[in-house]
Amino acid sequence: MARVPLINGEDLPESYDIVYERDQKLATEIDSDFWNRQPTVQAFSNNSELGKTHVTTNTTMWTETGLTEAETECVIMLIARELECGLLWNDHVELAMELDRLSEEEILWISDRDFENFDEKRRHLVEYTLEYVTEQGAISDVTHEALASHYDNETIVGIAMLAGFYISLSHEVKALQLVRDDFYGWRLENYHPAE
Repeated sequence: MARVPLINGEDLPESYDIVYERDQKLATEIDSDFWNRQPTVQAFSNNSELGKTHVTTNTTMWTETGLTEAETECVIMLIARELECGLLWNDHVELAMELDRLSEEEILWISDRDFENFDEKRRHLVEYTLEYVTEQGAISDVTHEALASHYDNETIVGIAMLAGFYISLSHEVKALQLVRDDFYGWRLENYHPAE
């Protein structure tokens, strides 16, 4: 059970400016109602300004890093897996699968740290993310240079900030004990997509 009440309904903003500002970069399913259904937003909205800030920051991270939607999901899902954050794992399994960003096979590669099956660009991205998590951000020159062979400086900054944001979010989720009722499992054994 969450350690703070989940705020919902009329106590949440009807809309978020950032959603309209970035609507051309967001899937149509990602709207203000989507955000208001998220346990993170509902919990953080015990402090209403921070609830709104979370939506703004999270939406910006999804749209301004320079990564594709699939690449963004790789970073987020790897962090959720490594930090064993079930809520973020569940949420991004759904986004990845239902919005055709990643296949089940690709998600399992992330879960199993089986990166060899990714193409070189994606492999360097997930290896960078893994090192970012396990080394508390202390990326080696070799890992940085491998990433830089595929991404420009603007995107490298985006990747570092996206990873940092989701590490922080994973800790916040755990501290507040935010969960989904049915965990899909690290190998998706309990994930049954709607027909």
